Amino acid sequence: MVYKCNLCSFDEGFKTDSVTRLLNHIGRCHRADPDFHIVCGIEDCTRTFRNYNAYRNHVRKKHSAILEAPNRVENIENNELENEDLSEPFEEPEIDVECQNGQIKRNNALSLMKIKEVGKLTQQSLDVVVDQTTQVVRNSVDVLKRGTVECLQAIGVDSETVPGLEELFDRDVVSDPFKDLENRTQQLQYFRENFNLVEPKCIILGRKHEKVRRGVKMTSVPRQHEAYYVPMLESLEQLLNNDSVLEEALQIILYFDEVEICNPLGSKANKHKLGAFYFTLGNIKPENRLHQNAIQLLALVTTPYLKKYGPDDILNEFMQELHQLERDEGYQFHINGHEQSYQGTLIYFAGDNLGSQYIGGFKEGSQSHRKCRECMCNNDELQTFFHERHFVLRTRESYDQQCINIQQSEHFQYVYGINRRSILTNSLYYHVIGGMPGDAMHDVLEGVLQYEVKELLLQLIRVRKYFTLEELNRRISCFDFGYYNDANKPSHIGETKFNSPDHSLKLHAVQMWTLARFLPLLIGTLVPENDDHWHLFQKLLQITYIVFSPIVSTNQVAFLQVLIDEHHRTFKTLYPGKPIIPKMHYMVHMPQTIMRLGPLVRSWCMRFEAKHSFFKKLANTIGNFTNVAQTLSRRHQQWMCYKLQCSGGNTSTFIEKGLEVGPGRMTLAGDSEYFALLQQEFPNIQRDTRLTECNWLEKSGTKYKIGCFLQVGSVNEEPLFHKVRKILVNHHLGIAHFLTVKYATICWNNHFQAYEVTEVDYPEFMLVQPSQLKYFLPLHVVTPSGYHTKMSCIALRYELGE
Repeated sequence: MVYKCNLCSFDEGFKTDSVTRLLNHIGRCHRADPDFHIVCGIEDCTRTFRNYNAYRNHVRKKHSAILEAPNRVENIENNELENEDLSEPFEEPEIDVECQNGQIKRNNALSLMKIKEVGKLTQQSLDVVVDQTTQVVRNSVDVLKRGTVECLQAIGVDSETVPGLEELFDRDVVSDPFKDLENRTQQLQYFRENFNLVEPKCIILGRKHEKVRRGVKMTSVPRQHEAYYVPMLESLEQLLNNDSVLEEALQIILYFDEVEICNPLGSKANKHKLGAFYFTLGNIKPENRLHQNAIQLLALVTTPYLKKYGPDDILNEFMQELHQLERDEGYQFHINGHEQSYQGTLIYFAGDNLGSQYIGGFKEGSQSHRKCRECMCNNDELQTFFHERHFVLRTRESYDQQCINIQQSEHFQYVYGINRRSILTNSLYYHVIGGMPGDAMHDVLEGVLQYEVKELLLQLIRVRKYFTLEELNRRISCFDFGYYNDANKPSHIGETKFNSPDHSLKLHAVQMWTLARFLPLLIGTLVPENDDHWHLFQKLLQITYIVFSPIVSTNQVAFLQVLIDEHHRTFKTLYPGKPIIPKMHYMVHMPQTIMRLGPLVRSWCMRFEAKHSFFKKLANTIGNFTNVAQTLSRRHQQWMCYKLQCSGGNTSTFIEKGLEVGPGRMTLAGDSEYFALLQQEFPNIQRDTRLTECNWLEKSGTKYKIGCFLQVGSVNEEPLFHKVRKILVNHHLGIAHFLTVKYATICWNNHFQAYEVTEVDYPEFMLVQPSQLKYFLPLHVVTPSGYHTKMSCIALRYELGE
């Protein structure tokens, strides 16, 4: 039987009659693939792997029998069998056919990129790797050559009479694997010509003479102040060659933030701080937009230069490219070998409040007279009114006129809260008014929630004395938040942090979200149900259920406006000495932002900020801060270039995570108690069909485990919860199902902010596909901390709109 490698990108691919040779081929030609993701497939095994060594070890341990019988007929999904006529002997292709010299060189170049970018090595370290690896290979080839000659002599054969033997060992591809890839210049040349490397270009912001040491003297030399810009249209072309991008008018999402790559408390903190511009496409499905590869670098510049020269010189490059997209005829991209025209524009700008106000030309900081980029409120109005109808909203026309007035007199900068006209308003379609939505992560998770939860805990602990801080920390450390929240479990709240005069608990955004959602279950047994401050916190949680929902109805938007108004008015009453902070005011505009741009979780900064970690880790690893913007931008583009070199047969792609299947046991469909359910779903399924009952399954980055709960629908406006009993996978039939058992929803417990559930007397089973879940996150049943009778509760992250 002939086995075919589906990871090969060329049509014929590699074929063999031996699983061992297939393993060797995959290791030789594909192990350096950036998105290596393969299904085992042997004997219908559905286990997936992202690491070649793990895949090879799995085959050797779990499928050793088939390695001993290479010609055994097996149906292998990922390396599926070809229906070849085997009446004639099968001829194994020579290595120069399966992996010709050009392919070998490509694999070696990919290996260098992987070593450098995954390992985050400096170029100097990579040069050492190339030099030493080449020497090791040459020594090994010499030993092999001498051994071959000796073996031939032992049987009376002169090696010089063997045709091609000498040439084989002298081939550059054998003895010199990195020929023409020895140094940075040669490597970059190869990457440009073969991997379509998109390199950043230098933008000169200004020049200045600086004192530098030359020998023993300080000499004045001219220095350029530079920013580095990655051509957007070239990056877009790479994205558009990916099938995961929807073919519509291009919806560009721009982002800006400042990134501290040094110790924020160190002496170099501000000197090497970077201004980072990223972009992504609204055409990418939301679940794929979470992937870091979907976020592209647009520009990097050190913050001192950005503050000195402003953002216009950098964004001018972006606007020139944007104008080409906004033309009626669009811009011609080279997509999969064909010319194709696309139009597009900027749909919104994402960022924190300081970043958005800076790029939008507004006054920055909470001390300005006009603090809001959506309306003209001053501080007195901000403290008094909590509904959008009470404010004079900014419009495109008023913004443009105010910018004209500012040019006549700087006094109007204070009056209007505007410093300058943003260059982004030069777009034919986009405008900063209405195009810079508030960020739910900064405004709610790092703002209002931190503020109110801290004031609530101070009230309950210091004033009402319901419990102590030690008791709260003990319950946090002992509470089971569920496996999906383990990484975001809130930290210990220290006395110093708790008593500090600021409005923060110093928790990360996701930690704060976890603490707020589970706080009723943590301390609800210690707080009376009629406590007014507790009722106010419950109202804030109701706000978060809508704000963080990926599906919001128009009714929910109207209700959200009412909730925010009531919450802020009650906050002023219950906390008379505490001000309404600007982030609380920004919440007033959230309902209309949802109506204009959709759910706020689609425009928040959570995934953009995760991108910062790449630059922070790389900067600290390299340790070279001379022209750090140039170094990091170049390395980022090489990293993205490497990630784009993915073989066509991989389960995962550049921006789409494939299905990952954990370990499990094989079973026959007919031997299971759920065979009748499977027949209803798949009428053609046979009793001898092999299925894998796996321990866990991961889809689009979300991991599901046996024992977790799913919201599978709703009945009479109450959610319907099922517990996952088994996870079933068969790639041939396209099966990836959860076998679930129904739980009865008793009621909504407002005090604990959770649904009470219980097992039903007569279990009802159901098969659920991951793609059928509207509420796609796994849920967990918990018991309120300190509750002495059995109560099973499920706390939701958000409330789905109908």
